[in-house]
Amino acid sequence: ADLFARHPTQIAEMTGQRGKRLEADARELLVGLIRPDFVHENVYYANPDDPKGLTELDLLMGVDDILFLVEAKAGGMDAAARRGAPDSLAQALSDLIVEGQRQSERAEKYIRSSPEVPFMDFTGKKEVCRLRHANFRRVVRVVVTREELGWVGAKIAILSVLDPNLSKSLPWHVSIDDLRVIAHLFKDDEMRFAHYLEARLLAAAESALSQADELEHVGLYNKMNYYHELPVPD
Repeated sequence: ADLFARHPTQIAEMTGQRGKRLEADARELLVGLIRPDFVHENVYYANPDDPKGLTELDLLMGVDDILFLVEAKAGGMDAAARRGAPDSLAQALSDLIVEGQRQSERAEKYIRSSPEVPFMDFTGKKEVCRLRHANFRRVVRVVVTREELGWVGAKIAILSVLDPNLSKSLPWHVSIDDLRVIAHLFKDDEMRFAHYLEARLLAAAESALSQADELEHVGLYNKMNYYHELPVPD
């Protein structure tokens, strides 16, 4: 905020560079975690909600029969949102996690719209890759934020309050700082990470369970792999 105030003519450039850095860091950490068979950055596809235009996906990765659709959000919360002002906080969460969820859902909708779909470069003319959704057992949507919103990501089900139309298959939201910790804790153990992520998404969608942040999820997982099955009363 201080930099933006001192250099108002460079806000767009600084915001763009911040977004590129977040995407690059997220890519490096996720690639190290899952060791994917393929990785494509900034791919474009026909918008299933507006066939006349193209829309972008930040990161597309696949490993074995799991497909990862990743959106990186470099925005932040303003002073009012940080103070907990309801309207400002709701708007910040909508601009960051909810918007990332919508974008990744849109990409999944496109992938499932046909037996085989192409992804293009920014021109919309050169094909980067082609996917068959039947080749993937599971699609995992990931939203990485620069802002530390672990208290939301740990209990992602609360986002349905902001947008009841969101898919029941919620994303893995993780801040870039928490992702660095996860990458360290699961280093050289991609199978264990994949199992953790499956259990973690099930637990975060349980309204009866409450975790304060990503590390509480890790701690519970290490104690009891299927911790989403804990007998917690509604």
